[in-house]
Amino acid sequence: MKTISILAAIAAGTLFLSCNNDDDATPVESISGTWKMQNVSGGLQGINIDYQDGDVDWTFDTNSQTVRVENRILTTGPEDIYAGPETGSYPYEVEQLGQTQILYLDDEVMGGIIFSGNTLTVDSGSDADGLVTIFVR
Repeated sequence: MKTISILAAIAAGTLFLSCNNDDDATPVESISGTWKMQNVSGGLQGINIDYQDGDVDWTFDTNSQTVRVENRILTTGPEDIYAGPETGSYPYEVEQLGQTQILYLDDEVMGGIIFSGNTLTVDSGSDADGLVTIFVR
């Protein structure tokens, strides 16, 4: 009888220890890697500018906390004005504020970031005439 009680306790312990609660696990989205600017929209003027693949790329290196911007826009029109920083490397930080993540580039607030699949949205306050920039992997 003692053996059955011990085996039952071991079986119950094994079942208890092998269970985990995956319901609380949320996938961690990473900004790491290369993001291609696809669109900038909003602002007081209601702009809506599409960018071609390769026009503007941001490559985030999470180890060095830097982003390498490749801005290949050669014109001086709206595409250039709203394409963001010039080509170069900049320090960045992502700050978690409650449920919101804020992206800082070279100590300047770029906006709240939202990941959705292979899309990164940077919202600099679209509800207050800011811009929304969309990047894709």
